[in-house]
Amino acid sequence: SSGGGPRAAHVAACMAEACPYTEPTDLLPDTPELPEGVEAPAIRVDFMLANDVFRTRVAEDAAMAHAHEGLPQVATGIPTARVVRDGATSTMSDHFPSRVEWETLPGWLGV
Repeated sequence: SSGGGPRAAHVAACMAEACPYTEPTDLLPDTPELPEGVEAPAIRVDFMLANDVFRTRVAEDAAMAHAHEGLPQVATGIPTARVVRDGATSTMSDHFPSRVEWETLPGWLGV
């Protein structure tokens, strides 16, 4: 169906939480293309892709992390991703950079 509803609201909430905007920055290179008085919308145009090897590794690490509840997320091999929006990155490019980090504990998965 069209028009939204609960599913559309769920997707919008998920996007707002999991997919923070990557532009515009303070550089606003596309501003001259916008009509006067119209601000550039906050949109997500940059995504991170992962291959099957990475996905398998993450799934295995996540299972291990689940078996050892109480460990901090970054110490379990579960990746964390974020858009880096700060004073320095707001003027480096017309898109904010994205960063993925994870760490595997010694002894897990043959490390």
